[in-house]
Amino acid sequence: MNDGVVGDFVETTKKIIPLSDGIHFWLRCYPAGNLEGGYVGVFLHVSAPIPMKCIFDLAMIKATVHAEFEDALFAGFATFASHAMVEPHLVQGSLSVQCDVEVRITVPNSISAPRIGEFANHLANDVQIVVGEDSMLVKRSVLLLLSPTFVDLLSGNTEEANSNTIRITDYSFRVAKLAFDFYNGVTLNDPSVETLIDILRFSERYRVNTGLLADHLFCKLSADTFTIIVKYAYEADKERLFQECCNTFERNMASISQSHRFSSMSPALIARVVKRTFALATDFDILRFAQVNGFGEALNPFEALLVERLSLPEFIEAAQYAWECTRPVMMAKCGEIFNANKAEITTTRAFIELPAPVTHAVLTAAFNRL
Repeated sequence: MNDGVVGDFVETTKKIIPLSDGIHFWLRCYPAGNLEGGYVGVFLHVSAPIPMKCIFDLAMIKATVHAEFEDALFAGFATFASHAMVEPHLVQGSLSVQCDVEVRITVPNSISAPRIGEFANHLANDVQIVVGEDSMLVKRSVLLLLSPTFVDLLSGNTEEANSNTIRITDYSFRVAKLAFDFYNGVTLNDPSVETLIDILRFSERYRVNTGLLADHLFCKLSADTFTIIVKYAYEADKERLFQECCNTFERNMASISQSHRFSSMSPALIARVVKRTFALATDFDILRFAQVNGFGEALNPFEALLVERLSLPEFIEAAQYAWECTRPVMMAKCGEIFNANKAEITTTRAFIELPAPVTHAVLTAAFNRL
């Protein structure tokens, strides 16, 4: 901060405010000061006037700004916090600014279209859905409109068509009933994330289009719900949702990465999130980032897989990572590869340009493997 230039700033990406007719907002921070040195400046910017409230939080210092943005398209604090106040909270020379933003929007009074089931209330329930020992009755006509899967099951000379019975073997009765109730117009009153994902997975399995329901996961996404939503987005190949999960991880990395739910995620998924979020190039960049930021242990199985597969082309990068982050198993593997490929390694410029302590450590590890 003290080495920066007054007036220099960093800013977040611009985000569209939903239902605002395309208005963007973004945050701008002046680490060395906006108009005078010795302070951190923080500002909320918008692309057009709109009533907003923003709570800035930096090193446990909080301040709130309310703005209509009629006179200027930004609002904030040029002297939000002095360098002396925030320096004790620096982590490797940097700090994160957290902001809670509220927007006041007038929403038009629109009328939602009814669900399919609401048009079929006069029809009889004539197909039985059986899940284990439980069953429920639904309308054939609704099933045929819902999904091509149900069309295939209930058409022609199939067992399901002849018996008017569909057996569900891959989901619980609770999930199946939630899904069919939703299809038939039953309102979901503030459903949990788990319930939404259960219905979405069921719908995807039976090819029922529930795009509007999937959009609710964006509203539910937070540091607390991150792990369950990112797992669904990854497994279901929901690219837009996965990217928003990465944005959430970037804003809340400290709290998310230290949770038990995060460490219980698959290492491959953690690696994917970290790589996407911070635009990292290689697997070793991912491991190094995790070690530096205090969640390296969650990626130990991922590292073990790299050690097992390590070969000559990755030697230089592996050696740099192993000794920078003190990874004994990776060090030993590097020594083994060095002994098997001395001529190829020692005649490359990349090896010569390794930091002297790393070169010495590689040679020592190789000697110890003889």
